[in-house]
Amino acid sequence: MEMKAVTVGRKEDKVVLMIGGAEVFFDYKAALRLAASLDFHGKAVKRWVGDVGTEFNVFADLTDANADELEAQKRRDPTAALRVVE
Repeated sequence: MEMKAVTVGRKEDKVVLMIGGAEVFFDYKAALRLAASLDFHGKAVKRWVGDVGTEFNVFADLTDANADELEAQKRRDPTAALRVVE
């Protein structure tokens, strides 16, 4: 089975799942339910095939609010650091 390119983004107030040339739009609650379901079933399949690896991905959307919080944290603790991955 050929794997098509899969990306996730947002357009206005919707989450967009793009698979190949198709786009599916979700409101945020439906997107969260889909994410939880994929996570749950993905972990079940991972256990079933005997994969005991610990690799995982973390995503973050950093906004000005996050930057303000980082500045406040740096004032409280000058050793605080934030690593931004692009």
